[in-house]
Amino acid sequence: LLEQGPQRHRRAPLVAFLAAAASATLLAVLLAGIGSDSVPSADRDGSVAMAALDEGPFPQGDIDVHDFPFVYVVLGPGGRPLARAIVSDSDSCPSIHLYDAPAPVVRVRAVGQSAAGDAEDPHDFPVKVCEAELPKETRGGTWGGRPLPLLTIHPVRYALVGDSGLRVKPKNDGTCRKFADKKDELYGLPVCEETGPFDPSLVKGDFQALDNWGMRAVFEAAARTNPHLVIHVGDMLYRQGPCAQDKGCEAINPDRLWGDTWRGWATDLFIPARSLLEAAPWVVVRGDHETCPRGGFGWFLFLDPSPYPDGVVGGHYCKTVTNAYEIPLLTQKLIVLDDSIVKPLGGQTGDWGGDD
Repeated sequence: LLEQGPQRHRRAPLVAFLAAAASATLLAVLLAGIGSDSVPSADRDGSVAMAALDEGPFPQGDIDVHDFPFVYVVLGPGGRPLARAIVSDSDSCPSIHLYDAPAPVVRVRAVGQSAAGDAEDPHDFPVKVCEAELPKETRGGTWGGRPLPLLTIHPVRYALVGDSGLRVKPKNDGTCRKFADKKDELYGLPVCEETGPFDPSLVKGDFQALDNWGMRAVFEAAARTNPHLVIHVGDMLYRQGPCAQDKGCEAINPDRLWGDTWRGWATDLFIPARSLLEAAPWVVVRGDHETCPRGGFGWFLFLDPSPYPDGVVGGHYCKTVTNAYEIPLLTQKLIVLDDSIVKPLGGQTGDWGGDD
């Protein structure tokens, strides 16, 4: 990164930290400052982020999908800051307060409803999403008692994250004896139509132990660096189904904490990332985990910056691809692309572009 502020073309202080808690979990914390004295020394040497990943195994803390509201800001086309608050579907949108501006108008983006969470009725979103457009620069505020971040058009510290969910991809959790037709899928995996007692010889897929998933610790460490802007480059929803026995992720099974549902999104993103969601606005990029068959319905309800269709039940809307848009900042311009349908060219094979 090159600094583009008053002392133009000097290389900015830069700390990049890249870590893989498991093969499917990847996070980078990127901090860039204008001039060496603009980033605290703890940020420049990366010690805060480094310490977070040196402490495994990783406790997950309280997991309460009803600890409303969940408050965050996404930057949309033109750099419009869209504050959102997730509350129970039966609650009203909470009061909002800005420290240095009148309270903005709050509207209901969408209201979801409960569902079975199966192949016939997959998208269980018993929540309401409230939305308010904020000024492009503000010292922040509160919404429903939760903090709203400072907003600036001249960010100098960034947190860059991606591939952040818990990797649970049960091609067979050890109980399925017969799968339905391949075209029948639930959250991107074949649907089991005949089950039996657990058989370890049938277990197939990827199962990441919860104590090997350090994202909450890393999100919290990133929040302590006080970034001005968070960029999530996609692949937020990883848990596609139940955990097999003795794989270390069985705690997600009793309450079905997986899939393109509120429980899946809450436990893969909104709960572990809460501190970072409240620390800075986010630029969100749609990855191939947020396609319609896999996690796209929650993506459009919670994160996509475009308006939600009028009259559509929350969690019942998804489209295959969205248009690119620009986020202009004072000295930079971000171009956000939907890369959820990117495919390899010319018959290329390998890790990139596979079925992950």
